[in-house]
Amino acid sequence: MADLKFPNVRLQLHDLIAKDKHSPPYAMATVAIVFGLIPEHALKVIVAVEPLNMCLCMASAEQIIEEYIRNLQETKDFPPVKASHIGLSLARAAETHIKGNTADSLLSAGMNLSNHDCYRFAPILFDLMLQQLMRYPGLE
Repeated sequence: MADLKFPNVRLQLHDLIAKDKHSPPYAMATVAIVFGLIPEHALKVIVAVEPLNMCLCMASAEQIIEEYIRNLQETKDFPPVKASHIGLSLARAAETHIKGNTADSLLSAGMNLSNHDCYRFAPILFDLMLQQLMRYPGLE
């Protein structure tokens, strides 16, 4: 099970979702913009994401990863990295986290990757996404 490493990011996301009543895609995109992962114009793309066979926050995270990699490769001399590879690593990390926490966690109802109402899982998923992005040189 991966340890969570970005408490301030999780708190900011939690506040945007719980207190300010924003959707997970909007909150995740907003935090990604604030922390410089994606440009501001990407907000519209991420908010419009449609989940297919995954939860809404997972689809949003994958879109953030795609936007981040695209922007990074356009602005820096950066070796090619497939966003889908990072997305698969994120999905594995999320599933591992869910399996390690569902028995005794109050979040378990919101931590199902096939659940499209994953409001409570978005902060955790964003933390895991940052950890996956930081595994690649030049992304730290």
